[in-house]
Amino acid sequence: MPVTTESKGIRPEIAVMLVLIAGTLAVYWQVLSYGFVLYDDPGYVTHNSRVQSGLGLASLAWAFSSFHASNWHPLTWLSLMLDHDLYGLDAGGYHLTSLILHAANSTLVFLVLRKMTGALWTSALAAAFFALHPLHVEPVAWIASRKDVLSTLFWMLALWSYQYYLQAPTRPRYGLIAACMAFGLMAKAMLVTLPFVLLLLDYWPLGRFPGGPGAADPAGATARPATFGRLVLEKTPLLALSVASSIVTYLAQQSGGAVLSMTTYPLSVRLANALVSYVRYIGKTLWPENLAVVYPHPGLTLPLTWVMGAAGLLALVSLVALLARRRRPYWIVGWLWFLGTLVPVIGLVQIGALGMADRYAYLPSIGLFIMVLWTGRDLASGPGPPGTVLRSLAVAALTACLILTWGQVRCWENSERLFAHTLAVTRDNGVAHLGMGFIRRNQGRTREALGHFQEVLRLDPDLPLAHENIGLIYLSLGRLDEARIHFERALQKTPRDAKALHCLGLVLAGQGRRREAAARFRQALSIDPDMDQARKELNKVLGRAE
Repeated sequence: MPVTTESKGIRPEIAVMLVLIAGTLAVYWQVLSYGFVLYDDPGYVTHNSRVQSGLGLASLAWAFSSFHASNWHPLTWLSLMLDHDLYGLDAGGYHLTSLILHAANSTLVFLVLRKMTGALWTSALAAAFFALHPLHVEPVAWIASRKDVLSTLFWMLALWSYQYYLQAPTRPRYGLIAACMAFGLMAKAMLVTLPFVLLLLDYWPLGRFPGGPGAADPAGATARPATFGRLVLEKTPLLALSVASSIVTYLAQQSGGAVLSMTTYPLSVRLANALVSYVRYIGKTLWPENLAVVYPHPGLTLPLTWVMGAAGLLALVSLVALLARRRRPYWIVGWLWFLGTLVPVIGLVQIGALGMADRYAYLPSIGLFIMVLWTGRDLASGPGPPGTVLRSLAVAALTACLILTWGQVRCWENSERLFAHTLAVTRDNGVAHLGMGFIRRNQGRTREALGHFQEVLRLDPDLPLAHENIGLIYLSLGRLDEARIHFERALQKTPRDAKALHCLGLVLAGQGRRREAAARFRQALSIDPDMDQARKELNKVLGRAE
């Protein structure tokens, strides 16, 4: 039987997918033996009774109605509940789910780019960098970052559905795009930028803009060009989803106190950090070193020269991409993909005290891969040795990524290793010092723990959690006067902290101030009626008083 063109075309695609999956599993397989970490995993799984109740009607209602962890992402909660039903509190199972999602995302990056551009091996290389880049370790190896890998799955499915819709534009096919976007938004609100990226893809590689560069793969062109107005109108239902999700997300983050005021971080500080962060994301994509789970917000410490230099670089690249939009349309598309998909997390609306985060680059980095790799494809297609040199460079870069990613995954082996690495590659990192303080206190290394907590207070003198933990250390050492000072400082900021009230009650009881101690125990129980230890201490104090 003669071999058809179709059968010839599908064989390398299957081979690429198998290699992508095998390579991803090989590099990340070690994570299956890792446990939970102290940073956010307790709130998402180990201390979350709702997640541990598993899937059910009550859990479903909670997932869709709760703003827990300052987020509205019901699909993320449901995925973690399913994991708990399957694996209990065996962290390896949760890691396996995230790893499967990352492998699926990598495969979809290849399939979508291959379908839209017709460039088999360039698409394969883009997917390989996505799969193996060390900047992407965090969302894969961190269980609390499930929302990133899960939402990206639906992002890529939405792009695939868009291509499917353009083959025969019908309402059911459009509904498939909207459904993928809605599911993605229920995992993480990063998909609010999807309608804008679809417009970029209309320009290139789909070639739907009138007078645009044309389709990257004329043989696979699926829709005739349309006016810009019609292209925008086509995205209106998706834009409505973006607006609705943005509102819900803002309310969720505001309800949890995650949205910081303009007093804390003025607009000028936010803009400065955004400009520098864009350049840092580019730098960490091209040269991935000193990767960390937490990058503290620089606040007012950014030198003006850095800010101006970052603004100049971003403006220059934007201008070059704009001027070359017809000759190299993938520059403007990749560049605006990168800039645009980072907008929700770049810090203009400041959530928490992070300056940037590796996980935020998981989806945006695809734009940079498009810019670099399609440039290489064009250069390699000419006569002479450049093609061989560029292919060799690509292989070398991919090999380096594989080695670096293997090492970066090891940083997530446990909380101690994670925070120790973070402290080694960042400065003035209060979150990492706090984490190491917890670890050292649990290990009985009190002096080291105290040093870490005091370093946290140097960076943030009013942080209640640091005061509370220093108070616990002094309480364990019998230094009651010092312990009382720190518990009272913690309660100045968080007067309804049941644990701090309970601890202050212990200090007062130890000082013989039984009436005051009883009052603190009663306050703690009014906030948390299930705090059995506070009830026992209250009965003990009342018994002595009698």
